[in-house]
Amino acid sequence: MAKRPPLTADEATELFSELDDSGVVDPMRARDASRRRAVRDKSREEGGVEAGNKLESDHRRSRRARQAQVDPLSADDPSGSKVGQTITRTALICIIGVLVFVVGMQVVYGVNRRLNTANLSDRANVET
Repeated sequence: MAKRPPLTADEATELFSELDDSGVVDPMRARDASRRRAVRDKSREEGGVEAGNKLESDHRRSRRARQAQVDPLSADDPSGSKVGQTITRTALICIIGVLVFVVGMQVVYGVNRRLNTANLSDRANVET
């Protein structure tokens, strides 16, 4: 395997520029990657490194202001997914179904046993 030199700060920034704060690829940022790269390079050519850094910080600040803040301790799923509720509902339905089946079988078995015992008293005699 060929050894590569370590990434520069700009290369690392560009490599991870399509990721949002949670580490997921943001399709809006991925689409605008080439435009951002061109604007950043142009601003650095015209105003130096400080202008490029200011542009990046302004962009980062405006992006954070636009996107919804995710609370990692919240019970709400920021994606709007209802998987947790669906799994809970399915588990409850299965447990209740098993309980109803077991109680139903016990009732059927108890009634059947009592009916057979009642018939036994009608048919029983001294010889049997």
